[in-house]
Amino acid sequence: DVIGNRGEVRAELPPLPLPSVPVVVEKASVTKEEQREEAKVEMLSDSASEVEAVMELLVHIDHMNDAVGYTKLLGKWNTQLGLCGRLFYSMGGGRCVSIVVVLQGSPEATREFLQRLRTQSVDVDRSGRPCKERQATVLRQEPMQRNRPRLGSSTDDRWQCVEYTGRAELDAALTALGVTHATALLGPQPSPQPSSSRSKAQQSVHPNTHRGGKRVIHGNTSDVTREGAAAES
Repeated sequence: DVIGNRGEVRAELPPLPLPSVPVVVEKASVTKEEQREEAKVEMLSDSASEVEAVMELLVHIDHMNDAVGYTKLLGKWNTQLGLCGRLFYSMGGGRCVSIVVVLQGSPEATREFLQRLRTQSVDVDRSGRPCKERQATVLRQEPMQRNRPRLGSSTDDRWQCVEYTGRAELDAALTALGVTHATALLGPQPSPQPSSSRSKAQQSVHPNTHRGGKRVIHGNTSDVTREGAAAES
């Protein structure tokens, strides 16, 4: 206490505190922490967008001499790369022709699939020797819209090969998957195959399995014959 001139007793007030270094450091730490949290949220948001990004790839393959080996290899790649796919094919001249492959997955996986298709031996030539794919065409490669139905609701649905008998049937099957106007990008429709030749070709590529009334080539089927694998190009 301090005694004034008139004998008054006054309490001495403490000095006002000045901003100290610890306060400044504390505020700086909070700011940096907030920045880190914001950066983390942005990173997670970007990661979620990348996970949700699904690319759809449509590839047209002119023909397959060794349909069993070819489709089995494509099915193996589909599994390895975490893709979901459908392979539609028609019969002509004793072999699979006018094949359309629909793939859905990450951009990296679809690019890798194309890279393998262009650089690895996938079929056999008319002499039965392994050969690379020279007549594959990318019909479409674009991100899927989020409201589109996606393939692969179950493990069994991640890869299927289905026969079609005409362009209208192929168009209907693709439309059911949400793929529209794809057949307009294809060339002329192959001529119908004679029934006798068709029957022999089916025996070489089809196991005794049906799904939805259509024969299905399974990529992991190994108990089917390889007769006619070296059919002439």
